[in-house]
Amino acid sequence: MTIIANKKSINILLATSEIYPLVKTGGLADFSYGLARSLKRLKTTPIVILPAYRQVLQQLPKAKKLVTVDAAIAGKQTSEILQAYIPGTQIPIWLLATEELFDRPGSPYAEAGGSDWPDNAKRFNHFAKVTAAIACGQIDLGWKPDIVHCNDWQTGLIPAYINSYSPSECPRRPATVFSIHNLAYQGNFSRETFDRLQLPWHWWSFDKLEFHDQLSFIKGGLVWGDKITTVSPQYAKEIMTEASGCGLDGLLRHRRTDLSGILNGVDYKTWNPAKDPLIHQRYKKNALHKKSMNKNFWLETHWSKSPKLNINKRRYKNQPLFGFIGRLCYQKGIDRLLAAIEHTAPTGACWAILGSGDQHHEQALAEITARYPAQISLTLDYDEEVAHQIEASSDIFLMPSVYEPCGLNQMYSLKYATLPIVSNTGGLVDTIINYNGKNIGSATGFVFDGPSLKSLLTTLDHAVTCYHDQSLWQRLQKNAVNCDFSWDRSAEQYLQLYQSLLSPAEDPVVAHP
Repeated sequence: MTIIANKKSINILLATSEIYPLVKTGGLADFSYGLARSLKRLKTTPIVILPAYRQVLQQLPKAKKLVTVDAAIAGKQTSEILQAYIPGTQIPIWLLATEELFDRPGSPYAEAGGSDWPDNAKRFNHFAKVTAAIACGQIDLGWKPDIVHCNDWQTGLIPAYINSYSPSECPRRPATVFSIHNLAYQGNFSRETFDRLQLPWHWWSFDKLEFHDQLSFIKGGLVWGDKITTVSPQYAKEIMTEASGCGLDGLLRHRRTDLSGILNGVDYKTWNPAKDPLIHQRYKKNALHKKSMNKNFWLETHWSKSPKLNINKRRYKNQPLFGFIGRLCYQKGIDRLLAAIEHTAPTGACWAILGSGDQHHEQALAEITARYPAQISLTLDYDEEVAHQIEASSDIFLMPSVYEPCGLNQMYSLKYATLPIVSNTGGLVDTIINYNGKNIGSATGFVFDGPSLKSLLTTLDHAVTCYHDQSLWQRLQKNAVNCDFSWDRSAEQYLQLYQSLLSPAEDPVVAHP
């Protein structure tokens, strides 16, 4: 099998299960959109492939049919490949339209009630099989990728299927990159599911797809991907340890020479307080004094909803407003968030919280909000507009994650001059420079020792003390807003990785079996 580069422009097929603005459940959607746009600017030729979920088809009513997938590949269900463009761009998006599997209500992965679709293995096996057939020219769309970039377990079987083609079936095998966005989500299913999908029998092996007597989709990418990436350098180190490897650390250590961490980028076109249409008062980095107008507006709006409360407005406005945005689950450190609120609320600090998730976490936050109604604004949902307003209004943004592959909100916060307090894990370590009392010229926030509650509370007190020294605080804010975590920077690293997989036509690279 050979991999041969396109000398004029690298063709990249970006396989994903979600992409902003069409379908989003988390950071993968932002990743897919940001990387595709930046690769286009780098003069490559990216095309995105995505399941044709109902909500996507509703937003792209003019999607054009390219081909009906042959029954030998699609099986009994009728499948078509449609083409449209990612809204606001000239980047093509191919949609795998299989009504039986993707045209349904709910999220990409779960029913409206929150339970996983019972046929998720069938759905994403089908997506992988068709994508691999396109990549290897078995479905002729007049364009062949040099690189197939896969993301998370939903695309894990794509590298496996690509490698299953013989040299005669796929003489120009594309190189594959598999990106881990969260190793905890592995796409594990029963042995019965493996048999029902009629996967090649030799894939049921500990060195292939079998994982503790289960079928693991993510192992397809980890075993057969030519290169493996994850979304921050620190997380790449962490997942090779027993503590953070989710049972796959041995395999990742085995592939360590093919594993790298590349930070996610920020779409500064969307997250920029100087141009943000969703916030009360826009502000540039040379006019940060205008930021406080957002805080005042947020607090006044919150207080107006409870006119009967006896509120000491002056006291609360003189204390920091803390922000938190995230899923309400173990990973995001909600127990730590609750401890932080308990520690700071008696001093007059206010909180703006946005998120939804585990019922017991939602209940705990509702209870503490009821105790401090003037100080806590709680939105148990995800709302893009509210998220922007919290970033612009808050003085301090808390990310107390137990683990965090990359994280985006801490980088958004930097641009909005909202200084982050983060735990020392994953991408949080790679993006925030802790203020230790001496490094005023470089510090951009505050980092605490994640497992230690004492460290969190001490760091909160330290940050509040710094906040009341406005000269110091403004210096730290200036450091923060001058950080550059743009997607262009990250995309250049991906481009270098792609190029490392490609050799000139006269000297092809032989892929591993």
